[in-house]
Amino acid sequence: MQALERADRLRVLILDCYVTAIRNASHYAIEIEEPLTVPFRRHLETLASELAGDSPEDLDRSRATLRALLRDYRDKAGEYLSRLREELAGSAQALQELVHSLCSSAGDHEKHVKEALLRLRAVGGSPEASTVAPALLEAVDAIENGLEEIHKQHQFTVSQLHSEIRVLQRRIDSLEAAAAVDSLTQLLRRSQIEDRIRNSAPGSFCLLLMQVNGMQAPDVAAELAGAVSKRLRNCLPPAAVIGRWAEDQFVAMLSANKLDTIAKAKWVAEHLSGVYTCVYEGKTVRPALQVSVAVVDSASGPPERTLERVNGFFSSR
Repeated sequence: MQALERADRLRVLILDCYVTAIRNASHYAIEIEEPLTVPFRRHLETLASELAGDSPEDLDRSRATLRALLRDYRDKAGEYLSRLREELAGSAQALQELVHSLCSSAGDHEKHVKEALLRLRAVGGSPEASTVAPALLEAVDAIENGLEEIHKQHQFTVSQLHSEIRVLQRRIDSLEAAAAVDSLTQLLRRSQIEDRIRNSAPGSFCLLLMQVNGMQAPDVAAELAGAVSKRLRNCLPPAAVIGRWAEDQFVAMLSANKLDTIAKAKWVAEHLSGVYTCVYEGKTVRPALQVSVAVVDSASGPPERTLERVNGFFSSR
């Protein structure tokens, strides 16, 4: 009896810890921007509330839902960081151009003003200007002093701008590091893959073609594409060049022979087909995807022939 009571207390404690962890994830979520952070927190709070009923079915579903919520927020945070990084890089470039413009233009203006002051001094020292010489020379001195103050202020402004550029550059570097994982999953466009095929020596690579059926699931198509891309990259060697041929079509260039590529293609079809977990409006949806694969050996002909075979496979799906 004591063992049962202890097991029940332990069960209640474990559930409470799990729910508390979900609520803590909501409470301590890093603030990115309101349209991203607020729904994420709300969905986590909703998930925690649903577990209060102590239903085994709810607990089982919550595992996939929590994982999908966290993954979705991570992906959106990565996209936000990427946009912010681009904006910061643009700001840094604009500041750099401003500093360059200030430095180059200020030098020309200062030279012209000094030349004009020298001419005024020469005029002030001539016998013809003896009646106005004191006032003229006083004005020249005042202008020179003002010019010196402007020069000091200009140097101070340029120094501040250089400091701002360094701060922006450090922020850009930190954002680059933060977004490094996400950048590894980006795929080449079709035109880029075609260029790679045309510019590579025939026989130096094999192509793994992949058609994914079921990616047109409403509202989660983008998330599915990201999940498929990441799984595909994890299945292939780091040196593989991967591109997205169309919305549901992928091409990978492998530096491998045909037999090895065929074995890899079978493994990819087996491990990428199946049910995927996505989140829509805080709820878990599980679309099923079916992957078809093919292998094209570049040794079978010139690049244009290889591209024809790629188009032939995808057009037959």
